[in-house]
Amino acid sequence: MSEFFAIDALSPAFDRTMKFFSGPNLLIKWLKFGFIVFVFMILSGQGGMDFGSPDMNGVANMAPTIGQDIILIVIIALIALVVLAIIALFLKNTAFFSILESLKSNDVRIIEYAMKNFLKGVYFSLLEIVAFIVMLPLMIIIGVTMLAIVFVFIDMFIAFLGSSATIASTIQDPAFSGILATLTDPIVLLVLVLLSIISIIILMVVGYIMHQFVKYLMFIEGLGLISALGKSVSLIIGNLLQIVILIIIQVAFVILVGGVWFLMGLVLIIPLIIGGLLFAVLVGIAAVISPLLGILVGIIGIILFLVLLYIVITIFSPIYAFFFNYDMIFLEMLLGKGKAIKGVNATKSVNVQKRMSSPTA
Repeated sequence: MSEFFAIDALSPAFDRTMKFFSGPNLLIKWLKFGFIVFVFMILSGQGGMDFGSPDMNGVANMAPTIGQDIILIVIIALIALVVLAIIALFLKNTAFFSILESLKSNDVRIIEYAMKNFLKGVYFSLLEIVAFIVMLPLMIIIGVTMLAIVFVFIDMFIAFLGSSATIASTIQDPAFSGILATLTDPIVLLVLVLLSIISIIILMVVGYIMHQFVKYLMFIEGLGLISALGKSVSLIIGNLLQIVILIIIQVAFVILVGGVWFLMGLVLIIPLIIGGLLFAVLVGIAAVISPLLGILVGIIGIILFLVLLYIVITIFSPIYAFFFNYDMIFLEMLLGKGKAIKGVNATKSVNVQKRMSSPTA
């Protein structure tokens, strides 16, 4: 045993993963587990939250052109997208807790575990929504900075072509032109970049605490949302070196797995492009014959793509299982260390009291 739980957790995580993918009825168990991971991965692909912030002034200015009916349809569509995003968020987090439940129990019961962990998924989803709203100004700062940098590069390209004009000078609207000129000012841009770096760090830290500690504490300890938040902060503050080692190992994991996926992508990119082009041609031909047939072929193609994605994710689900097990075991060790420290401190306190009350003291 080393002094670092991030290293000690590697071997038991591997052993627990090997144990999970063994035993009777392995194929059925593997397929069911792959389905839960598939749901989690697909819904995680949306980034958890994907809320838009429509420009209502722009919509109002379009009113004489597109009419009130179109505006109503757009608003209804946006509301529907937000509702669907929230539902997807609930399902994603419920799938996550179901994955942990499956790994812990060495069994996969899709419906039972989903029902058991649904409230955990809802509570954590609410935390993500609140965090998204609170952190939205930071995201806006980052977005504005990226936009300003793009405009600066465009101005540099225009200057490279031999023109002294800038994007701001070509815009007819004085207000927008002034805003753009301000954003591309070197001092303002430098301030925006610094604010964006700080914003990115804050977003990364908050996201890491939520997904690496709060989520797992809610499952392992059965804590409520507020209790899990408080305990996460105290664990991090009391074990900074352990967390640093964990992050280093996780970065190594990301590089390793990312490299494997990159190599696989290089191998599969050409077949995927060819397959996509052939499918597009097939949909086009079907649409020429009948629009309804084109839609039907498109739906079948999407279903086949999802089935293929499910097969791929299921095949690689042991890798995901290892990472989930690793995170759980690390946190279990960290919690055990905290209890051990309390025990040691209590023993020291008792011994000190005994020595002080001893006649020889």
